[in-house]
Amino acid sequence: MVWWASWTLGPGFQVGAATSVSPFGVHLGLVPSFPVLAALPSGGVGGLARLWLLVPVLAGVIAALVTSRRLASRRLAPGGSLEESPASKLALTTAAGLVGGLALGVLGALSGGGIGPGRLAVMGPVMPAMAGMALVLLGGAAAVTGGVVAALDWRRTRVQGLPDPEAAEDTVKVSGARTQNKRAQTKRPQTDR
Repeated sequence: MVWWASWTLGPGFQVGAATSVSPFGVHLGLVPSFPVLAALPSGGVGGLARLWLLVPVLAGVIAALVTSRRLASRRLAPGGSLEESPASKLALTTAAGLVGGLALGVLGALSGGGIGPGRLAVMGPVMPAMAGMALVLLGGAAAVTGGVVAALDWRRTRVQGLPDPEAAEDTVKVSGARTQNKRAQTKRPQTDR
């Protein structure tokens, strides 16, 4: 799976010395004679197959949207104390994409290595290109998505005059306290006279 991720990021992977398998081309020199390696393509992909390169960008977008949604639910929850500004939302959504890219880069580094001397000394994702592309594509997509979401939230709350989510949270807390006080008054223990 990690080698496939390296392929979708663009750098591809190696299956021996002086070999490369990527969406932009396949260069197979002397490939070790393992039956499973017979499934390697003989040429690069073209046309619509290159749409696979959008998978990491979509992963960054999804990471930013999930992070943004979690921030909103935590802030509106009773007792939520996250201070949300467009800058903090942008920073946290970008961090989500960068952490995902960094994790993918670490997995790529761990999945590569040699399985023998000579031609078998180099196998796995092309490093550090895979880690760099993971950081750029996932982090960049998350940053752009986080910026768009933060801008739309700011516009909704400030320009259109809709209630500020932070003010709505304060109202919920105040009305909750009033409700609690009324319940306490009605449930006083009855004393025998």
